[in-house]
Amino acid sequence: MAPRDDGAPLRPLPVRAAALLALLVAAPACRLPLGWLLAAVTTLRWFPAASDRFVAAVDGAVRAARPAWWSGRLACMEVSLATILVVAACGRRAHWVHGSRPLPNEAHAWVQTATGTTFGLEDDDPVRPWVIVRATPDLAAANR
Repeated sequence: MAPRDDGAPLRPLPVRAAALLALLVAAPACRLPLGWLLAAVTTLRWFPAASDRFVAAVDGAVRAARPAWWSGRLACMEVSLATILVVAACGRRAHWVHGSRPLPNEAHAWVQTATGTTFGLEDDDPVRPWVIVRATPDLAAANR
């Protein structure tokens, strides 16, 4: 049973269980073509927006649920996709954002709420800020 975003305090066990399951799904899913993943996440545009508090709790649970025994990659793509999956399993929407910055060229993925709060973008440098390349569901259309 997935946690709910209804303002009630979140129970840690269901959130952590959902986070671990989402990580185990997101890790191999990130090997699929990016276009397929973006198309799948775009279907979430009809869900109501998740609250900042709820996405923060889910993001924290996903980061805490990283298994020590996992020998594969669990970086920004996998963690942000897992966060989106848990939020979607609860019937809510957050935005999966992909961005880049130059010199040296870097790419990054993070989660953003309807209010503009970001999760997974802790190292934002004012000299070399991240520029959003693609957000799905579309930030402008979903927040109207």
